Amino acid sequence: MKSKKLIKFIIISIIFIFAVVLVAEETGYYESKIAKTKTLTEEQIKQFEEDIKNGKDIDVKDYLKESNIDYSNKLTKNVYKTSLELEKVFDKIIKVIFKGISKTVTD
Repeated sequence: MKSKKLIKFIIISIIFIFAVVLVAEETGYYESKIAKTKTLTEEQIKQFEEDIKNGKDIDVKDYLKESNIDYSNKLTKNVYKTSLELEKVFDKIIKVIFKGISKTVTD
């Protein structure tokens, strides 16, 4: 009985995750993020060219600034560790299943 509930929970979770990713794709989240990065790059190029025209001292490092902010905390780190462990477990389960299938097919 518990295994049926677990399977039902897993299937519902997969459907929910798929729906979230689908909505993100349809609303253009990824495209807007890429467009923002492109705009920042173009602005940096314009600033670089303007500084060259004005005869300023140029250091390429000033124009290649990346804003990678680490938003992780204890919760996200623990969820990440848990997901890595789940990945290992699912990998082992899938290998066992396919070994069983291959034995059935070859016999």
